[in-house]
Order: sequence, then structure tokens, then C-alpha cells
Amino acid sequence: MKLRSLTLENIRRFAGKTARLDGIGDGITVVSEANEFGKTTFFDALHALFFEKYSSSGKTIKSMQPPSGGGLRIAAEFEHDGALYRLEKRFLSKKGAALFNGATNRLIAQDGEAEAWVTRLLGEGDGGPAGLLWVRQGVLGLEAENASQGEKKKLADARRDLMSSVMGEIDAVTGGRRMDRIRKDCETDLRAIATPTGRPTGGWKQALDEQAALQGELETLTGQCSVLQSTLRERAQVEAELFRLNDPDARKRLADDLDAAQQEFGKAQAQEGRIAEAQQRVVICQMEQDRITRELSGFDDKTRQFDLAVSQLASLNAQIAEASEQESASKARLVEARQALDAGQADIQKRREAMDQALKREKRKSAEQELVRLNSVLKQAKEHVDAISQAESVLKSTKATKADLTRAEGLARDILHAETVIAATAPSLKLRYLSDQRAMHDGKSVDQDGLIALHDGSEIEFPGVAKLVFSSGKDGSEQLRTALERNRAELQAILDNCALSSVDELINALRDASEAEARKVTAKQVLNALAPDGIDAIHARVKELAALGQELDADDGEGVTVDEARHALRSSEDALNTLQVASSAAQTSYDQHRETVIRLGAERNVCQQNIDRFNHDLGDEAARSELKSKMLSDLATASQKTNEATQMLEDLRKQSADILTVRANLQRSEAAMKAANDRRAALGLRQTDLNARIEAQAGQGIEEKRDETAERLERVSQRVQRFEDEAAALTKLLTVLDAMREQARETYFGPVQAELEPLLKILHGEAALQFDSDTVMPEVLTRNGDEERLDSLSGGTQEQIAILTRLAFARLFARQGRHVPVVLDDALVFSDDDRIIRMFTALNRVALDQQILVFTCRQMAFAQLGGHQPVIQIEDLH
Repeated sequence: MKLRSLTLENIRRFAGKTARLDGIGDGITVVSEANEFGKTTFFDALHALFFEKYSSSGKTIKSMQPPSGGGLRIAAEFEHDGALYRLEKRFLSKKGAALFNGATNRLIAQDGEAEAWVTRLLGEGDGGPAGLLWVRQGVLGLEAENASQGEKKKLADARRDLMSSVMGEIDAVTGGRRMDRIRKDCETDLRAIATPTGRPTGGWKQALDEQAALQGELETLTGQCSVLQSTLRERAQVEAELFRLNDPDARKRLADDLDAAQQEFGKAQAQEGRIAEAQQRVVICQMEQDRITRELSGFDDKTRQFDLAVSQLASLNAQIAEASEQESASKARLVEARQALDAGQADIQKRREAMDQALKREKRKSAEQELVRLNSVLKQAKEHVDAISQAESVLKSTKATKADLTRAEGLARDILHAETVIAATAPSLKLRYLSDQRAMHDGKSVDQDGLIALHDGSEIEFPGVAKLVFSSGKDGSEQLRTALERNRAELQAILDNCALSSVDELINALRDASEAEARKVTAKQVLNALAPDGIDAIHARVKELAALGQELDADDGEGVTVDEARHALRSSEDALNTLQVASSAAQTSYDQHRETVIRLGAERNVCQQNIDRFNHDLGDEAARSELKSKMLSDLATASQKTNEATQMLEDLRKQSADILTVRANLQRSEAAMKAANDRRAALGLRQTDLNARIEAQAGQGIEEKRDETAERLERVSQRVQRFEDEAAALTKLLTVLDAMREQARETYFGPVQAELEPLLKILHGEAALQFDSDTVMPEVLTRNGDEERLDSLSGGTQEQIAILTRLAFARLFARQGRHVPVVLDDALVFSDDDRIIRMFTALNRVALDQQILVFTCRQMAFAQLGGHQPVIQIEDLH
């Protein structure tokens, strides 16, 4: 069987996701990912797929369920005898198992039949190929240290069955079981000289009892001597360790390490300070760039207003020219009309007396019209006089000056700059909620992941729980804060002196004063146009017209009647009436054109004032062009400075060390120094205690008592020897049987030794392994003629031998036609650089005709293993 892919759905950290491992090759396949990626999850899922029933809901399956719950699905594609298969299992929800033809997707078997098919493929029992060939994370030997007796028996039986199946019928060799029966017979014969329970009787029992008593006493005394020797050895060890700890070179190394860590931490802190300064510089440059941008925008607005005013002035000049021509024409027509009227009056001179009353009435009517017009002019004049008075009142009430505004705006910019810098360097807080309850900041709810800028006195309330009050303390921005408060006080003094509350009110007050001044000028100009000779002249004319009206009313009672005058002067009256109408129309036309010229003139004056003001503010065209060029140049310079400051900040960040790592290194160095000092003090106290105990034990004569008891035991042991000689023949027989058993064991373990020998040579030269015939486990490693029990070897060596043994077992399975992949999960964790390379060579040797799947988090170390690098795809479940 060769694995090709493995798919997991909703397994542990892949909750709600599909994780697929593709590209598993014939030889070595390495899944190299960081810790917590899910490698062990793939291993456990693979084991559950092949060796757990789909109906299981035990601890193993439950451990793979994510906290969010839900069913589990595991699928694998594998090759067997040249055909491609796919095995799928669902656990906990919609439980089931299914085996498909991988090429046609045809269902071959499902549920129990599918599991039976896989069991026949891999071999019966949980201790089969998986237990022998698949290494879980943290397992150093062939069995887990915490394995139960039942699990150990299963694994031992699996190893024994594998060895027996390789050699043929197990009864064809001793295998340890037949030899056990022979030895049991010998032990039965030996019990003939003792009780059935194996205990001696008679003098042998008495001698043995005395021997046992003396041995117990000797053991007690020996134990006390051993304690004394152990105490002496411990004191020597304490003194040796104290010597090492007090070694000047060792102390200097610790001190140098601490000094280097402190210097590195100081440099990292200094770099953090430079980064903070660079951040502040970026903020300041950006503020300057924004200020120039705003000034350039204001300049462009004023330029557009100036161009509009120039255009309006040209339009007004054209309108005034046209209106003046119309005024001249209407004046000429008025003169002609009046001349015609005078001629008509000359024609009827002779009839004047008769028409006197009629003429008086016409004259009174004309006076009334003029009086109405003058009253209207007086009304308009009064409105403009009131406007002038109001404007003067506004100007009088305005205490602010342009100098006040210039200083206030400068202070406002400084205050804004300081507040921006302080805000940019101030700490902030981001809240991430674990429930629906929300915190409050300045009376407002804070959103999820909302960023809160903290300042001195900031309050964040958690309703019903607590209120956090932030205190900034003293920091590097204290000088900036002092300047901020000083500028605020000066600005407030300016506003108080002007009886205003803000810079905007100061701007508005000066703008209102400027507008009042403009209204005053306009009102005076219009007033001059309405009353060129002054309002008093108009009042005099009104008085004159009123007196004339009274005079005409007084004379109106004498003269001819209307009927007589009409009869006598009918034709002359008609002509005169026509001339009077024409004269009145010409007068009205002239007055209208005159008023139009006056109005347009006033508008032109206002427009010219605006142009003069813009010229004053902006200068001539050359000055405007020069000013804009300078502003554009300043903007480019500010933008360049901002970019340079930003680049400098990025460079500093790239060059800076990880402050957390540097701090951790400093803490490590400090802890190492403290641990050495604490250990030195503890060893000093221990040395004093051991000296006191040695003095107390040496004074009791324990060693002399032990020697005396040993002599008595020797005499008793001679009596026991006579009884023991009777069992010599049986003992010799048992020795011969043991030799035969050893010879049989060498034959029994021959196949696995043959597979192990080339692998052990890669790691240990001419080394050899001896197996325990009962457990079928490696027991002794022979190197350079020395025998070493496996449990006395280092963890790394035990781990390496266990993996080599598994590789040998895999080769034995392959001999039987049962090709099962070797799966290693974070193995070789204790191997040094040299040994791990040799182990990689051994793995590659076996991988020439054996599939090996390796899960590891040691990405750099296992890069030299070679093999295929599979692709892991993780997608959300649909």
C-alpha cells in the first residue's frame, strides 16, 4: 500500500475547513511546517482512518472534534497492487465508511465491509503495521512510556507474529516457549530438595534463616555505610560544582553575557527613541505640506475672484457707456420737447389770460410730480444716511485690529501643530469585545476594534464593571505641552481684549468691519449721486414746491370758467396738451436714464474697490506669478521633506532590532546570573549540612560493625554452601539449557538482524543489537566491544535505534508482500547535527523501495533529508 493523498474536514484546528495533503511520493515525502500548523492532526487522522471504527465515539475520535463541534470526515487515496483506491470515513455525525475505486469512483464496499477490507490489507489487530511502523510525536522507543500492559502485550504479539511469519511455523524453532517448558521441568526437579513452594527445610532452612538475618543486618550496616559514602560523594559533587560556579572564567562569561545583553537592550531603546523622533518629524513635515497646500488653494481662490472682478468691471464700463449715450439722447429729446412747448405757449400768448387758470393747474400738477419724486429721493437718501450711521456704529464697536488677527492666527497654527504632535505621539487603546456589552468613552459607545486616542484624564467606562482613568505622567512632550498652554493663554488674552471668544469670531468681526466700511463708502457714493447739492437743497426745493402749490391754489378761484376757456382755446389747448405730454415723457425718460447711469457708476466703484483690494493683497501680475511660483516651490520642498522623513522612518524601522527579543535576551541573561548566584548560595548551605552529617556518622563506627557482621555471615554461608552443592547438577543443567536458548534466539532474530545490520553501520559502524526473546524488543547495543543496555543510553540514541528497528520491520513486512508506509511525526527531536544526517542517509536507503512519510516542524534541519515536498491546500467548507 502506498499513500497518495489525505483529506481532512472539520478536524481540530481545521474547524469549518477542508485540509488536503497532495503529492505523496513513492520514496520519502516530507511535510515541513511550523508548530501548531496541524501536522500531528494529519497523523492522528491517518491512524483513525485505518484503525478506528467509523462507529467509534471514544476519546481518540472526540479529541479530533473542534470546539465548534460537528461531524468529522477523513479520506485517503492509496495504491495497492497497481490499483488506486479511496477510503473515506465519517465520524460522530452521518457515520459511515466507504471504499471506492480511485480511477472510476465506483463504490467497492461500505461501512463494515469497507473496514474488513482494510483490516485484511493491513493485518489483524491494532498492533499490526501501524503500531510497529508509525511513530507518534514524543515516542522515543518501540512503545510509548505510558502504554498500558494490554497495549504492550498487543505490540509484543505483533512483533513476535511478524518474526514467526518470516521464519515459518513458530514451533519449528524454540521461540522461547518450548524452552520455557523444559526449564520448568528442571525447576520441578530442583524443588525435590525443598518444599513444593521452593523453600528449604531442616538445617538448610535454619542456616538460611540465620544467613538471612545476618544478611539483613549486613545490608542495614552496608546501607548506612553507603549513605555515608553517598554523603561523601555528594559533598565532593557539591564542592566540584561550587568550584565550577566560582571559576573566574565562568563568572566572567556570565557577566560578559549580561553586559552584552544590557548594551544591546540600550541600543534597541535608543533606536526606538530615534524611531519616535522620526515619526514626529513625519507629522511635522506633513503639517507644513498641508499648510502650504491650503495657502496655495486660498491664493488660487483670490486670483479667480480678482479675474471675475476685472471681467465685471469691463462689463459695467460697457453698460455705463451705453447708458450715458441713452441719457444724452433722452436729454436732447427733452430739450426739443421743451422748446416746442415754449413755441406753443408763444402761439397762445394772446389767449394766456383765458388759459391762465388752466396753465396754473398744469403747473401745479408738474410741481406735485416733482414733489413726489423729491420725497422719494429724500426717502432713499435717508436710508443711505442710516446705512452710513450703522456702518460707523459697527466700526466704532470693533476693538480688533488686523495685527490682532495676524497674531491670533499664528498662535492658532502653533496650537494646532502642538496638539497634532501630542496626539500623534499619545498612546491609544483598541478594544476587542468578548461579549455584546460595549464600553463608553466621552459618553459615546466604542465600536468593535475602535481606536481610542488617550490623553491625560481620559475615562473609559465599562458599565456596571469599572471605569478606567488614564494618567499620562511626565514624558518627552512636557516641553511641548508647556508651550501649548502658554500659546493658549496668549490667544485667550487677545480674544478677551477684543471681547470675543474664538479666532473665528475675530475673523468674522474684522470681516464685518471691512464690509461695514465698504457699505459706508457705497452709501456715500449713492447719496452723492442722489443729492449732488446736498439734502438741504432738496429740502429747500420741496419747501419751494409746497409754497408754489399753495400759491396756485390761492389764485385758482379767479379767471374764466373751464367751459369758456375750452371753447376759446380748443385747438391751442389740444396742441399744448400734446406738447406737455411729450415734454413729460421726455423728462421721465431722461430721469430713468440718469438713475441708471448713477446706479451703474456706484456698482463700478464697488467693483473697482474690490479690484484695488485684490491688487493690494496679491500685488501686480508679476508679483502674483512670483508668489505662486514660490508657493509651488515651497510645496514641492515640503513634499520632498515629507517623503524623505517617511523614508528615514522606514529605514529606521528596518534597521531596528525586535525590542521584545532583545528584552527577552536581557531577562535570560539576568535570570542566568541570578540562578548562578542562588545556586552558589544553596550549595554553600548544602556543603555545611553535609559536613555536619559526615562528622556525626563517622563517629558511630558503622564500618567496623559492618566488617564484624560480614565475618559472621561468612561462617553461616559455609553451612548453606553444603546445601547448595546438592542443587549444583540442576543448576548446571539450567545453564546448558540457557545456552541452547541463546543459540535458538540468534536463529529466531536472524532476519531482523540482517535488515538492521546495514542501517546500524551507517550510524554506529560495527555495532550490533541484541533482542529480548520475550518482548521482541532491542535490549543491548554492542559498540566497540562494549555492551550497553538501551535504557542507559541517551534519548537521542534510543530514538535512533527505535526508528532503525521500525525500518527493519518495514523491510520484513515488504518481504511478505505487505508494503505499508512508514510514518514519522516529529521524530529525531534529540539527534545532533551529525547523527541526524546519518539517519537521513538510512531513511533514504530504505526509501529506495519503501514509502516513508515524515511530519516535522524543524524546517531547516530536515531540509537536508530530501524527498518530495507535498502541497497542503486549506479551503473553507461550502
